Amino acid sequence: MRHFGSWLPNDHHVQHDWVSKHVAHIDSQPPQQLIPVLQEFEELIESNERIYMYFEKMWDEAPLRKPYYYDPTGQRQIRNYKHMLAVLNRIFMQAPQWNEAAFGVGMVGMPMVSIFDYVMATPSGHAAFLDPDVNNMMKKILNEWGRFLKATSFYDEV
Repeated sequence: MRHFGSWLPNDHHVQHDWVSKHVAHIDSQPPQQLIPVLQEFEELIESNERIYMYFEKMWDEAPLRKPYYYDPTGQRQIRNYKHMLAVLNRIFMQAPQWNEAAFGVGMVGMPMVSIFDYVMATPSGHAAFLDPDVNNMMKKILNEWGRFLKATSFYDEV
């Protein structure tokens, strides 16, 4: 089944594997300081009771069945908003990778979509991503990522 809008791969295993690689890296390394825009996102989450509730609950509300399931170690891929921020921090410093072979199997093109896909469909996730404060923050994050990509030479990677 294809997601409405076709923003993610037809095969959910592609998305799961992509996220798993980033989660495995995060889990195997000491915690890294968040980049400033993600520190600001963390402050928004933790300083606003409504937004905090959304980001706390959305991870618990994701269904406990395939394809939302746990990874092979029995853990959710992204376990909570702190873990989400750490994964965002990692992918923020990378260009989205694309090639014909990856396109053919439905490789993730916009990394942040893959991180939020399952939780956006939960009641709390739906409310969070309709919240104007969260949307303003997401705009800042995307604009900052765009500045980063323009300022570095990722053209050979993409």
